[in-house]
Amino acid sequence: MKTLQQKLMEPVDNSPLVLFRMLFGFLLSCEVLGKMFSGWVYRLYIHPAHNFSFMGFEWLNPLPGYYMYVYFVIMALLAWMIMLGWKHRFAAAAFFFMWGAVYLMQKSYYNNHDYLYCLMSAAMVFLPASNKFSLDAKWNSDMRSLDCPRWCLWFFIAQIWIVFTFASIAKMHPDWLAARPVGIWFDNKTGLFLIGDLLANDFVQNVIAIGGMLFDLCIVPLLLWKRTRVLAFVFYMGFHLSNSYLFDIGTFPYMMIALGVFFFEPETIRSVFFRKRPKFVDPFPNFSARLAMPKVLAYSLSIYFFIQIALPLRHFAIPGEVTWTEEGHRLSWRMMVRSKVGDIAYRVVDKKTGEMETIDPATIITKGQTRLMAAKPDIIWQFAQLLKKEYAEKGKDVSIYVWSSVSLNGHPPRPFVDPTVDLAATDWNYFSANKWILPFDQKIAKDSELTFSK
Repeated sequence: MKTLQQKLMEPVDNSPLVLFRMLFGFLLSCEVLGKMFSGWVYRLYIHPAHNFSFMGFEWLNPLPGYYMYVYFVIMALLAWMIMLGWKHRFAAAAFFFMWGAVYLMQKSYYNNHDYLYCLMSAAMVFLPASNKFSLDAKWNSDMRSLDCPRWCLWFFIAQIWIVFTFASIAKMHPDWLAARPVGIWFDNKTGLFLIGDLLANDFVQNVIAIGGMLFDLCIVPLLLWKRTRVLAFVFYMGFHLSNSYLFDIGTFPYMMIALGVFFFEPETIRSVFFRKRPKFVDPFPNFSARLAMPKVLAYSLSIYFFIQIALPLRHFAIPGEVTWTEEGHRLSWRMMVRSKVGDIAYRVVDKKTGEMETIDPATIITKGQTRLMAAKPDIIWQFAQLLKKEYAEKGKDVSIYVWSSVSLNGHPPRPFVDPTVDLAATDWNYFSANKWILPFDQKIAKDSELTFSK
């Protein structure tokens, strides 16, 4: 009987990997070009006077002026190189670094989907995805191959399972199970043709909330089981196509559909998409049966998936409700699980003169950034540091206090930030709770010396 490592190293038809490479490159190019032509690049990287990068990556900033368009055109070219299989490893590596930089330099509009694209492009660097139906294989006969190790296919299945499982766990929350976020989103979609009134129905919203949680939890096992695979894939496609229709989430639904090819037998993918291609037959089955996974590869995959499982669990080590505090929210597949809106204002106090000034962030950053910042504590802190720096350049030593009121999932607005804490003199805690973020069960204050309005 084969060990797990021998099973992972078993050569199989590489049709799913080759097909996904083509779809992956095509969809990446659509995503990049879509962000350009929809105005997304201008709104996020060109128009704002200030950007909020991930902690530790403050040195990453958008290119000046309209050079960001050139940057995105280069990424589109790299995506086409991946699709065509022309120096695909180089193209995937270059795309990973460029897309990763875009992702890290601006988190005001954080999206789990962009994080997944980072992971997928990094994985494509190490996978033999251009050994067939590629320009590389056409021009270099030594590269041509009909097979790849089975782990190359199972890697994507494991990644998809992690995404869906943790997305389901995140939905096991009283607010989600009561359809509060779903209700907020769908009540704003009553104008949709034919289904608008249906989406506004309370019963339908509850069915969608519970069904979404169960779908995320069960879809991967159902796709893996041969008896339910075809029907599950129909639901899988329907789920993602409906998300594409209801929400503005770019190419992500289609990328997830493309990843579905890994759940089918490689021979099935070959017979459907590459009918003229020869069938793969292992010429040395006895030798293949004794193959063991190289230790470097085994350790690398183990570390990768350990990190992928640890990141979504890290919020359990941080006190507080992650849906409220946002600590441990990013990189955790907590996709569309809550709705948060808030108001925010800053008070700057000159330590020397005692002079006070109330600042509306929308006078310094964009209204979109202000709206999103109000409920994101790390960006609230970063903006306080920005103000501190600007006042220091004027020769002033200041204290900075914040008033923020946030509504989570339609609950009454509650104070979000302790207004007595000087954020200018406060460090950000990377691995523990930031105590100036008030707990969700904090009583709503009617008045306070440091409660102020914009």
